[in-house]
Amino acid sequence: MLVRRGLGRAGGGSSRSAGAVRGDRSCRNRDAEALTFLERWTATGAGVHAFFDADYPSQLRSIHQMPPILFTKGTPAEDTRAIAVVGTRQASEQGLRTASAVARDLALVGVTVVSGLAKGIDAAAHRAALEAGGRTVAVIGTGIDQSYPAENRALQRQISRDGLLLSQFWPDAPPSQRNFPMRNAVMSGYAAATVVVEAPWKSPHPSPPRPGTWTAGGHAGATPGARLGP
Repeated sequence: MLVRRGLGRAGGGSSRSAGAVRGDRSCRNRDAEALTFLERWTATGAGVHAFFDADYPSQLRSIHQMPPILFTKGTPAEDTRAIAVVGTRQASEQGLRTASAVARDLALVGVTVVSGLAKGIDAAAHRAALEAGGRTVAVIGTGIDQSYPAENRALQRQISRDGLLLSQFWPDAPPSQRNFPMRNAVMSGYAAATVVVEAPWKSPHPSPPRPGTWTAGGHAGATPGARLGP
């Protein structure tokens, strides 16, 4: 939980300048506003984790794009054995079957399946991990109070109950094109490695000739027979 550092500062003595007093009042106002937001978020069941908190994911502290604050719903864990399973939204039947098989096999041996809750490959990976009784983490490109895409709303609720929903964006943040590259960096940094099941050539997901292009610290690879083209 976010530590309330710096909140409730004591005011200065009468010898202080008017500017310093006004500065103290401004700080107190900002602290009160921060507490209001914090109480509002936690009232909805959200976890708020700053980078200096003990429960902040340690694997994210080493990535270049480390988010200063994370918002979660569900059960945080160390997830030292975590693999991201990702791919295109416009998946083929073969791609969906492959994603499900990879995620199920990982879940059955106690590996956390990480993905981005997009339609297609991501959703198939999350569902297969849950159906196998395993753990899955959804790193999303919106706020945790948003459901995107809408067709995955029920899946998102299930992950928040049985796994972990994680976002670096304000809880009410809507989907935005600029959010998803940042989400991808956090997702790959959270996982020890990334498996690309199916992706177009211009996808942000890495293809075998360029391993690590998208990953923040782990390794990238493609499944045998994966479709990595238009």
